[in-house]
Amino acid sequence: MMRRQNHLALVLLVVIAALVASHLPRLTFDNDLLALFPASGEYDGQARADEWRAESVTGKVLLLLGSERMSITREAARSVAHTLSRCDCFTRVITRIDTDTHTELSRHYQQYLPNLLTPAHRESMVDGAASMVQDGLQRLMTHPGPGAARTLQQDPLGTVDAYLQWLRGPAPEGRLDESGLLAVTLEGQSYLLLEAELSGSPYSLSMQNAAGRALDDALTPFMGQPGARVLKTGTLFYAMAGSAQARSEMSTVGLGSVLGICCILLLIFRSPGLLALGFVPIAMGVAAGAVATHWLFGSIHVMALVFGGSLVGVAVDYSMHCFARRQFAGNGWRVWQDMEKLFVPLTLGLITSSLAYLSLILAGFPGFRQIAVFSAAGLVTAYLAVVAVFPYALAKPPRSPLLPSVARGVSRWRRYHKGIGTVPAWAWVVTGAVSLMVLVATVSVNDDIRQMQKPDAVLKQQEQQFRQAFGADTSLPYILVSAGNRPALLERLEALAPVLDQAVADGQLSTYRSVAHFIPSPSRQMEHRRLWQARVESGDLQPLLELLLPPVQDAVSKRLTSGEPLPWTETWSRVKALPDPPVYFEQDDRYYAAVTLQGLASGHDLDRRLASVPHADWVDPVARTNHLLKSYRVTAGELLLLAYAVVSLCLMLRYGWRGALACVSPPALASLLSLATQSALGQSISVFHLMALLLVLGIGIDYTLFMRESGDGPKDTFLAIGLSTLTTMLSFGFLSLSGTVAIASFGLTVLIGIALSFLLAPIALPRDDPLPD
Repeated sequence: MMRRQNHLALVLLVVIAALVASHLPRLTFDNDLLALFPASGEYDGQARADEWRAESVTGKVLLLLGSERMSITREAARSVAHTLSRCDCFTRVITRIDTDTHTELSRHYQQYLPNLLTPAHRESMVDGAASMVQDGLQRLMTHPGPGAARTLQQDPLGTVDAYLQWLRGPAPEGRLDESGLLAVTLEGQSYLLLEAELSGSPYSLSMQNAAGRALDDALTPFMGQPGARVLKTGTLFYAMAGSAQARSEMSTVGLGSVLGICCILLLIFRSPGLLALGFVPIAMGVAAGAVATHWLFGSIHVMALVFGGSLVGVAVDYSMHCFARRQFAGNGWRVWQDMEKLFVPLTLGLITSSLAYLSLILAGFPGFRQIAVFSAAGLVTAYLAVVAVFPYALAKPPRSPLLPSVARGVSRWRRYHKGIGTVPAWAWVVTGAVSLMVLVATVSVNDDIRQMQKPDAVLKQQEQQFRQAFGADTSLPYILVSAGNRPALLERLEALAPVLDQAVADGQLSTYRSVAHFIPSPSRQMEHRRLWQARVESGDLQPLLELLLPPVQDAVSKRLTSGEPLPWTETWSRVKALPDPPVYFEQDDRYYAAVTLQGLASGHDLDRRLASVPHADWVDPVARTNHLLKSYRVTAGELLLLAYAVVSLCLMLRYGWRGALACVSPPALASLLSLATQSALGQSISVFHLMALLLVLGIGIDYTLFMRESGDGPKDTFLAIGLSTLTTMLSFGFLSLSGTVAIASFGLTVLIGIALSFLLAPIALPRDDPLPD
């Protein structure tokens, strides 16, 4: 039977190896932190609005160049722009303030002058426009000449120019130097601004590599200049820092686990051959896990690779069982017979561990789905490698038996370990109750995504310097407005404006941006035309018009009192071409606009103000994600309880309710103690702690089942379980050192839980079970 199983495993392993070899070179990776978390449960245009805003923000790369001499900086800016523009990773590199799109919009607006008035001019027109006429006369007196006459004909009261200035908002801190670059001064040093746009996602590792090389090539010559300094900001740099951190952690987890396993194998089994053989299932498992993940999801998140490093400590378990039995058997080793005896416990371990990882899929996190698939596929491949290869590689008995000191240590530890099973049941009940009370008394929860990863301190400081130079940036929260038709959408945006204007006046907001600013609603445009007509008919504009020749006066008067509304298609095409256009889109026969906010002081206060405005939805992506994390934390807790219930019911069929309770008690008590310990030490509990407890159950239950089935097991079984526990702890111990809080929490919870599950496993032993030799 074992030979048939071996042949089947060998065929499957060859197929997997062929698929891995063909697919491995095509692997692609990403490191978007938000991709780890579930998408918003909110619809109604929010996903599209998020995507639109992300595209306008995440693709930008901003650089400030400064040196001791502005001439050197100016020349360097041209050189950097030229080098970056040669890379396909950038669609364009902007070195000058783009005035062409604003000029084109200005020309377009001039054709529809009566439709456009700033809020201040609208109020003035209602009151008679006397101040506007006075300002117009003053401009003519201070700037006489033919140009003034043309301006008077085109824009008598300067309303279009004022409208464009109102749209631009307050000018950023800085000045245009003689070459047209934006220059700013920070801490006494002058800088020039460069802006580049990526041609793809900044979370793509290939994009990061290409853009990183281009930036190095462009900036390295400049950094050799006296006093040269470069400030940079943009999603690209945060993504590159995250990738570097992930690579470092992957190396730490993988290399640390590998070195630890090497030491263990050499210390216990004293065979370089076994050391090399032990890594065959590990290498094939990691490769197969990566390929399976890429095949199912299209790319591999780098955090899944970090978890893949921890797979090393779990995949080696199958090798440990074979090595331990062979070492204890010595000259009595019969490879096919002994491998057949190991087949059932190895298969049982594969099933329980794989199910533990696959249970992460049920929690609904995209990132953990990848981790589940990666780990389960890796474990299956490692198992097949052991079943297929080891009967041939381990055909001969070991050359040297187990060290007597190791054998004596195993025997001693088994007896001490068995003593835990003799502790009265009421003592464990009390331990669990005390742990529960400690947990309840000290527990705090953390569902804030901003605590999941610490941004690079240097990049954060440079981002603050950019804000200092250019003022408040666009805030993450926004207001989403929708309607069944476009005019109704614009009217709803205009109805929202008084609330936002009051927030600006109260200092809760610096400014905001809405498509209704650029294209007023048809009713608002009609109101503006009526105001112009009233002022012309009342003669309020006559002091200005008298400065023109009579035929020209008639033409200007006619132009101010008639005309068509702004055509949507032509106007929106020009507005959309601006460097920072407002957010507008159509979806499912509805029309949407997002009002973006700058300098937001308190989202809670503004949200409360919006309660009186219908059809205006406050959208805070961070708060929304935090709410999702909270709901998934509850779901993970329910899933954990359900898993224990299902496992208990299954075990009742074999052991009865007392035996089933004894088997699930070690992982359950270990999980409770793990949470209580971390909570008592001040660590907040999140969804990742609860998801980690699923692995504590899936892996920890193996230990109790082995002990229950074998009465604390023969020496080789006990040694294999102990070594498996040690390697698993080693992997997740390194994982707990991650700089990403979510991963560190997961690793630490599994580390403590697995250690305690092994120590408490004798609770599952029947009370009258004798200790075998």
